[in-house]
Amino acid sequence: MRVPAIPSTSRSPEHKDFDTPEMNLQKIESVGVDQSLPGRLPGYGDITIIGTGGTREQFRSIADPVRFRRTFQEQVARQG
Repeated sequence: MRVPAIPSTSRSPEHKDFDTPEMNLQKIESVGVDQSLPGRLPGYGDITIIGTGGTREQFRSIADPVRFRRTFQEQVARQG
């Protein structure tokens, strides 16, 4: 029986291509959190990041979105 060849790549895992939006911290105007009651109980919710110029990026079903927003606000305060 012949074993099929497994494609390999020399690229490391951190170089995988993901469709992930990036936004400079200084270009973020606000971080909105939306949690439904069913999502709030296990600690999940949606995050909407609004950048300068009205750019919007939404991330759904994020674990502990309130902590994410709080951490973001702390980072902005540090860069003050």
